[in-house]
Parts: sequence; C-alpha cells; structure tokens
Amino acid sequence: FAGETKHTVCGPTLAVGAQCSLQINYAPPGLAAHNSSVNIDYDNGKIVPDGTFALAVSGTGVQPADLNFVNVGVTNNYGSQTATTTTNQLFEIRNDGGFIATNINGAVTGAGEFRFTTGAPATGDFPGAAPPATCAAGGSLAPGVSCFVQVSFTPPGAGAFAEDIDITFDDGANPASTDSLNLTGNGLTAADLVISAIDPVDFGTLPRGSDIVGNFLLTNNGNTTATGLGGSGLSAPFSLVTTFLAAEGANGAPCGSTLAGGGKNCVFQVRYNPTVVSPAPPDTDTLSITYNNGLIATNVDQLYQGTAVERAILSFASGPGVDPYGTFATGAVEIKTYRLQNTGGWPATNLTGLLNGVAQFGFTGGGAFPGTPTVVAPDVACVNTGTLNAGDDCIIGVTYTAGAPSAPTDLSDLEISYNDGIAAVATNPVKPLSAVAVAPASITV
Repeated sequence: FAGETKHTVCGPTLAVGAQCSLQINYAPPGLAAHNSSVNIDYDNGKIVPDGTFALAVSGTGVQPADLNFVNVGVTNNYGSQTATTTTNQLFEIRNDGGFIATNINGAVTGAGEFRFTTGAPATGDFPGAAPPATCAAGGSLAPGVSCFVQVSFTPPGAGAFAEDIDITFDDGANPASTDSLNLTGNGLTAADLVISAIDPVDFGTLPRGSDIVGNFLLTNNGNTTATGLGGSGLSAPFSLVTTFLAAEGANGAPCGSTLAGGGKNCVFQVRYNPTVVSPAPPDTDTLSITYNNGLIATNVDQLYQGTAVERAILSFASGPGVDPYGTFATGAVEIKTYRLQNTGGWPATNLTGLLNGVAQFGFTGGGAFPGTPTVVAPDVACVNTGTLNAGDDCIIGVTYTAGAPSAPTDLSDLEISYNDGIAAVATNPVKPLSAVAVAPASITV
C-alpha cells in the first residue's frame, strides 16, 4: 500500500518442512486505518511456476502517547510557608494521546527544596509516597488514564524558590519524550511577636481602689502569621482585658487570635485595679502572650508593676470629740485654730469646709473657709478648694462671738469635705463646737 509496507523474503529457497520469517514494518502517515496484503511468489517445483501466498495486513495510525500534568497552571505555586516546614501536594498526570505510554519515570531538578516524598533526601524517589501517589516507576499508562505523583516543598529559609518536575516516557514513537511542570514557593521567617514597652511597665503609685487600663502594642516582626494568640499569668491586682478571641483587624486594632507578619501590629489592654494597699510594694506580675510561630508554640512575656497606697484620710489633730469653748458674756469674742491633718497616702484635693450651726460661730476674718488664722512657720493655712498632701497638715481659724444669752448652749459643726483620690468624701471629718452665752456682769450700788 503505496510506501506503507515492505516485505523481506526469508531467502531464495525454503527446504521441505522448513520455516522462515519475515518482518513487515508499519509506519502510518496519518490518523487512519490502513489495510493491505503481502504477496509471496515461489516456485513449487513444477515446470510452470504457479506458487503464490498472500498475507492480509492491517493497522491504525493513532496519536503517540502524550503525558501531561492536568488541573495545574503553567507554574504551580505552593504559596508561602514558614521556613523548614513541609507541604505536600499531589499532581495528576494523564495520557492525552492515543497510544500507551511506557517506561514512565520522573525527577525533580534543583537544590532539594522540592522533592518526591519518599526516597533519597535531596530529590526523593519517583513517584513519591504511595498511597496517595499511584504512578509506577518504569510503568505504563493507557490512553485517557491518569496517575498521581506527590512532591513536597520544604524551604530552608526565607526567600523564593523554584524547581521543575520532569517526567520521561516512551510515547510509542519517541522513547525519550518528556513533560515538565514548574514549581514555585516562598519561605517565610517564623512569627516573632514583640511588645513595644519598657520592661517592667510601671503603672506608678496610685490610691487604693484605682482602676487603670493601659494600652500596649504587639508587633509581629517575622513573616509568618502568628496563630492561636492568648494571654495568661496575671492575677489580682492585675488582669488582662483583651480576650484574643476577635478576628484580626487593621494595624492598631484590638488583638485577635492571629497576627499577620511583616510588621503587622495590634493593641492589647492590661488593667491595674488594687483594692488594698500594696503589702510589699510594688505589686508585680508577668503577662505571657502565647502563640504558634509557624514552627512551635512559644510566648513573649512582659513584666508589670504598680504601687497602691492608702487614699487621703483627713482628721482633726485634736480628735473627733466636742470642743467646748466655755461660757462667755454677750459680746465677748473667742478665737481658736484647728489643725487638719492627712494621715493617708494620697493627696486630698478640692478641700472645702463649712460651719453648720448657730451664727455665733464663723471663720476668722468673717469670710469663708478656712478663715484668716494666725499661723507661725512652718504651719500653713488650709486653702479653700486646695490640696493637702499626704503627711501634711494645715490650720483653720474659727471665731465665736457670744450673742444673747443662749438657752442652753450654742452649737455648730466644723465640717470638712474633700476628694480622697478616688471619690468625694462629704462632711468627714466633723468637729463639734459648743459655747454658752450669758448676760454680762451687772454691778449695782
């Protein structure tokens, strides 16, 4: 059939009972069915040769085997992962040709960041771990049939990496056919969380009962996303306000359960709420923020401290009892001073006072609190709406002017109000005052 076949005669003679063989080559020029016959003429020993022999032959031209990676792009990207961690991927190889592919093998080129998942440390052995890999080294693949190879990616450090999978096979016409797939991936440094604060963080000295919340910046200086964030270790009077349960937000947002790399930051809060005076100042405790850095569970710690002192406590140096001025004739004047002291550990602010009682009692000078007491250094007069520091004292002046005879006693309370550092304290302390006015002496002759 016109250049499609040829025959080789066994030889010029063939003895009785002997056999010979011949080879017929089929080289289809296209994708079609072909039919022909091979005619063999021979002399059968008669005077007139009439021996013939015919062999019918047929064949179909098909596409050579064509192995291809399917369900992948030109470049298959493993994405980004923490250095020294390993990710495995399966790749499907399908015979898209019309002939069986034989002697299938594969290799991964490069420095070893990518490798088949079994065998030699550097490149592994084709086709990788089975299962899930299903291709066979040196095996075959019928048309339309697929098998799988498994390749791992283990970046040794930060950076971009690229290698190729090369598949070799016999396509039926070319025993050295190949197909390749480019592999890429990125290595990242492990997550590295840093708290932007001086160690220790000092909330300072505060009055008992204070409730202070501090904001602190947490930054991921690595490339890998930190996962599983949480906080532990703090106990009263310290507490962690942030729960680390929220979704990750933008820079400066409250910290959530994850924190992306590349300098991403978030804010967490710690409270200092001392309800008692620090027994051994300062109060101290350590917060441990735990997370997974892409390789292991780890943590970053921060020490906190603060000192709680007693609130401002004001009292009269003469005590809380009644101060009896005595008995005075109508029109008589008696001036007294009172020492107000702060025995607490915090300044008293917004200091005010009033006389609550009969009009015969008033502040010296006829004005408002604290009057115009006569003081001798180092004593100082109290200041209306002023401050009295812890451990200090100040002087108040009060005048009693006897009026009409009292029945039986003139009474008034010297009442002090102030802020103790946490809350307003009204009319405490109180100093009760009393005096008796009588008619002046009258002498008659």
